[in-house]
Amino acid sequence: MVEDVVIIIGAIAGYVSLGILIYKIMKERPQLKFDIEKSIWYIVDKNSIVTTFQIELRIDNKGDRGTTIHRTTLNFDYKNQEYNLVNNHASVTAHPSGTVKQIFEFYLPFKKTRIEGDVKGGRLVVHHTHGEKSINLSDIKRPNWDKS
Repeated sequence: MVEDVVIIIGAIAGYVSLGILIYKIMKERPQLKFDIEKSIWYIVDKNSIVTTFQIELRIDNKGDRGTTIHRTTLNFDYKNQEYNLVNNHASVTAHPSGTVKQIFEFYLPFKKTRIEGDVKGGRLVVHHTHGEKSINLSDIKRPNWDKS
């Protein structure tokens, strides 16, 4: 009889401890929100051998724990060909309850293809300490910069 009471109390204490642990893990993890502020492509000058893609990303961390972005990947289709461009940039830290704006650049050599028009859609994959997040992009356009 006494053993049964001890077993029941132990089981209840175990479930309560597990519930508290799950709650803390969910509450303390980074709560990241990503917003694409700009996505463009351009060729630096007539001597350039690459197309540069530039994605301006706003990262809001609403959580109680920071995280570090280690790598970003730009995936898109252009003329029935899939491209996966990797940016192994310097680490970007998203501090708890903070906001970071970061520009990520990707380079596509002309020997692979030469971009001539808008890139329809695509995906930016952000690899961070606590996982990865895939963000859908609208069209990636060439800006109308003055040539003067």
